[in-house]
Amino acid sequence: MQSLPDPASHRLCAAIPGSYSRYRSARGRLVSGTELASDIGLLAFLAWLLAFGTHDLSHALQRSRAALTAARKRLRAINQQLGDRDAQRLSLQETFDHARFHDAFTGLPNRRYFMDQLDRALRDVRTKRRQR
Repeated sequence: MQSLPDPASHRLCAAIPGSYSRYRSARGRLVSGTELASDIGLLAFLAWLLAFGTHDLSHALQRSRAALTAARKRLRAINQQLGDRDAQRLSLQETFDHARFHDAFTGLPNRRYFMDQLDRALRDVRTKRRQR
């Protein structure tokens, strides 16, 4: 036994020319105009929720990209400082090595440099003899 459609569905159907007081759903059962209106309202709410979620995600992505750009900029600055400090350390190491092996007044190689070069030459001769 089918029930009669409610008065709200009559008003809805009257506003739509050529509409019926009942509609068939995808499953083939009869759906009243009120059910159809509530389904449309639910679909509209879900569409709004999807649009709002998409909008919120896009803004979160923009904020993440901005944070990533700032972090990369800080990383480049720190990397530059590290490179500068490494170059300064190498310069100090070369200065120290020069001061260790050269006379402070004349700049000529000193006895330590001579002994170091002599040790290297003797080691090379010994290794060459062992290889034969």
